[in-house]
Amino acid sequence: MKKFIYTILSCILVLSFTSCSNDNEPETSPDGEVSVTINISNQTPAKYENITFEAIIESQSDIDKVIWNCQGKEIGTGMTITYHFTEEGEYPVTVKVVNSDKREGSASKSVTVSGTSLKYALNTFDSNKTWIMGHRGNTYQSNAPENSIKGIESCIALNGIVNVVEIDPRRTKDGIIILMHDETIDRTTTGKGKVKDLTLKEIQSYQLKLDDGTVTSEKVPTLYDALLSGKGKIYFDLDVKDVPVKEVYDIVKSAGM
Repeated sequence: MKKFIYTILSCILVLSFTSCSNDNEPETSPDGEVSVTINISNQTPAKYENITFEAIIESQSDIDKVIWNCQGKEIGTGMTITYHFTEEGEYPVTVKVVNSDKREGSASKSVTVSGTSLKYALNTFDSNKTWIMGHRGNTYQSNAPENSIKGIESCIALNGIVNVVEIDPRRTKDGIIILMHDETIDRTTTGKGKVKDLTLKEIQSYQLKLDDGTVTSEKVPTLYDALLSGKGKIYFDLDVKDVPVKEVYDIVKSAGM
């Protein structure tokens, strides 16, 4: 039966490469006499993800033209435009402003495009396709510990066979969100104790273990580092443990995802 069932449990937050980041450090160009900077809603978007470009000008009352360009092609006019890229790559985006006295100014900023937005992928979903998710990173991989960077990378290495990795964010004593399924680190690391009673430094002083108890060189990763390891390469399903969803959202946003 050609169906795609997408279930969201109350304890699971499904996150993807959709527009969340707001990396708005302005980049200016000294060209001309009009001072202008650029704000971008997401400097590292996915393909087909709408992003917003905004020109910030000292005095807007006498502005005659605002023109946006990318790779020599005009992509819009006006103080604010919405645009999406259809190919991966690095794109320098430039804005040029001209005021009523014909004085000009310009600024540019680079946008890194990688992966395909989950919203687009679902809207254009092929009902004949089955999506496969790696459990706790990849518990099927015999030499990769669960909830590890190595597990995530092993899914990516399968070149599209695995579409999503499921991981388990949990908060440490010092408020850092790491990957850990259990309340304690006893089963999966060489250490002991509850995650909420241990600092990140303490937890990362131990090594992760395989299911059979074999000690590896892998350390417990932070959620941020885990997301960066798969950014633009695979989707994430975050099975949030005892962490406020807002804190998880902020980390995803800071990763530009």
